[in-house]
This record gives sequence, structure tokens and C-alpha cells, in this order.
Amino acid sequence: MAIEPLKQVGGRRSGPPVSTADLFEKYSRLVYGLCRMLLRDPDDADDATQATFISAYTSLLGGNEVREPAAWLATIARHECAARAQARMREPLPLIDADLGVVPGPEVEFERRA
Repeated sequence: MAIEPLKQVGGRRSGPPVSTADLFEKYSRLVYGLCRMLLRDPDDADDATQATFISAYTSLLGGNEVREPAAWLATIARHECAARAQARMREPLPLIDADLGVVPGPEVEFERRA
């Protein structure tokens, strides 16, 4: 279901100034490509793309008027990707089973030479 373009209600604007369906159709590939390039993970890029359009929709409902939709969406996407990358850096790194093994010390080398 697409949101209709801007309507006047009692001299005040209601609804987003542009159709969100049109924005998604025209710029979804651009936003996904940018997110994919910045995050390098297809699943994270999908999530960031969806979050970008949700943020854009919320902004449009709040009355934000957009002059350059591509640049505006790219800015939102960059901010979303930066937030996700920063959150990812706070997560602890997973341990690999090989890391849990015993590292031979100098006594092993001493015994081997003897």
C-alpha cells in the first residue's frame, strides 16, 4: 500500500510529501548497494536498507521536505551503517575451538632436544 502524495488539510499538510513506494522503487538498489559496500554482509545490508527506508518514512511523516531524495537516502543509509558497524565492534569476538588448545611451552622443546 503506497502513501499518497501530499494533501492539504485545513491549510496544513498531512502525509509524506512524496510517495514512499516511489522512493523505494527508484532508490532501493542504490541504498542496498551502499549498505552492502559499507557493511560487506548481505544480511546486514538488507537490514540496514530496511531501517533506512523506515527512518525515511518516519521523517516524511514528520513533515520533512526532501529536495534531493538520492542524497538524503544515502545519508540516512551511511548513518545506519555506521551505527551498525560501531555496535558490531562492541561485540566480543567468537573463540575458535583451535584457540582453546594447549600451547607447547619451552619445556617441550627442551625434552625434544634431549
